[in-house]
Amino acid sequence: MGEIMDYNKLAAELGVDADDIEDLIGEEGKRILTLGWDADRPGSYGAEHIVKWRGRYFFTSTDMDTEGPFDDLEEVLALDYFHTNGTPKPELYSEVLDFERLAAIARDIDEDRTQIININDRFYEWEGDSLRERNKSGD
Repeated sequence: MGEIMDYNKLAAELGVDADDIEDLIGEEGKRILTLGWDADRPGSYGAEHIVKWRGRYFFTSTDMDTEGPFDDLEEVLALDYFHTNGTPKPELYSEVLDFERLAAIARDIDEDRTQIININDRFYEWEGDSLRERNKSGD
């Protein structure tokens, strides 16, 4: 995993208040990738995000501490969160990453090739190592 963000160091470097950093990342940052998941149990859902803010990349999550800053997108994409097999009901969203990159992430989070994968609001199922689009509902 990456390193937990040092708010004070980053705040001093950017000239902002350390208490405002997470809000500023959320308000001013551009979302690069969202990986959502849902295990169909109370409290068993969430999302991980990659956000670009002020020229750097940050990992944010509904469940984990913010990590970063990262100088390069590849560093954040290398975090285990985006390569953990067994992610339940995965949903990938990105206006930045192309389909092939999202499909590569899908391969890592569903090594058994058993799940329906939602990529940018379209549902896909596995045909070998490739994804084939299904009907809209995913049924």
